[in-house]
Amino acid sequence: MATVVLDAANVATVSSGILRVQRLEAALEYFQRLNVRCIAFAPRYWVDGLQVFEDDATKATLRALVDTDKLVLTPPQAHDDYYVIDYATKHDGYVVSNDMFRDHVMHKVHIIPVSLSCTLSNVEVAPLQWAHADNRMGKD
Repeated sequence: MATVVLDAANVATVSSGILRVQRLEAALEYFQRLNVRCIAFAPRYWVDGLQVFEDDATKATLRALVDTDKLVLTPPQAHDDYYVIDYATKHDGYVVSNDMFRDHVMHKVHIIPVSLSCTLSNVEVAPLQWAHADNRMGKD
């Protein structure tokens, strides 16, 4: 079974640093409907800090995602990109992110430029096409 690893900070960001947890939920649900194993990584301060999500409902949603093993919180002061890349590498997975990871490419020579072109609305993931001949996601 294929694994998809979400860069939660990137997936949930709308613009100007505004985060919408609904976008993260939509991406997780999208891959769940496809029966694709999906996990997201986000900085721990999303739940513990006061600056990012101040409302209790959003923090409760994030805690629920953590409790169901859909979201992993990275340690303070850690670069969450490393966790995303390492997990995807260890599980032969795909990374979903708009981040080009240019600052990581030199350190991870086994990263292959494979991409799924898609867009995220507030509540839906809209895939455009599979851009790789290797059919690891099980699509024809």
